[in-house]
Amino acid sequence: AASAGVREYVPLFDKEIEAALMSDDRRQAIVDLAHSDYLRRAHPTLEHLMPLHVAVGAAKDAKSVEKLLEAYQVSMSWS
Repeated sequence: AASAGVREYVPLFDKEIEAALMSDDRRQAIVDLAHSDYLRRAHPTLEHLMPLHVAVGAAKDAKSVEKLLEAYQVSMSWS
């Protein structure tokens, strides 16, 4: 859960990522994150988002997605 000092965009972008991962068209939803209002604040350089794209590719067409952690710290999400 969000706590004091967490930037407002952190949980908002985290929720966008979560929605993309839960989407029926996960690959397109992840690509569509490029249009998020929070992307550049959450990831000033895009290589920080690369592990997400690798994980989505590795998951292939797996239907099951489970969020293991939700934690925020200042400008970071550990989700």
